Amino acid sequence: MGISTTKDQDRGIIIHKVDGSVTIAEILNAMNLTTRPEFYAKTTWTLWDFTEAALDIFDLKEAKEVSQSMQDLSDHFFDGAVAVAVRSKLEYGFARVITGFAGEMPYDIKISQDLQEALTWLLEHKAMAEKNTSS
Repeated sequence: MGISTTKDQDRGIIIHKVDGSVTIAEILNAMNLTTRPEFYAKTTWTLWDFTEAALDIFDLKEAKEVSQSMQDLSDHFFDGAVAVAVRSKLEYGFARVITGFAGEMPYDIKISQDLQEALTWLLEHKAMAEKNTSS
């Protein structure tokens, strides 16, 4: 149980896989990992997989903590996108609350109840951005 963070070198994305019950501190720690040298590239192409997570223990105060961390970390990134996959409508709504608190970000965020949809969106978004920068 917990969060495993990997960098998919072939696709150029970071994947946070959340399994079971996790704390806000664990989520914040995983968010901060993306600023470490092995991950950091001035862009963030990140997939958060919460489809096996138990997210029923968080409250609005903790949502604001995550949102504030998103704002703080946004200074590190120039572009990118974050896809979030959750299981239930309740988790989807909670994720929307977090992104609402975060406000404007330098990257796009997609929340989905389908892991494959979230991954496809992220990869398509990344491909479009790379095409636009090479033009």
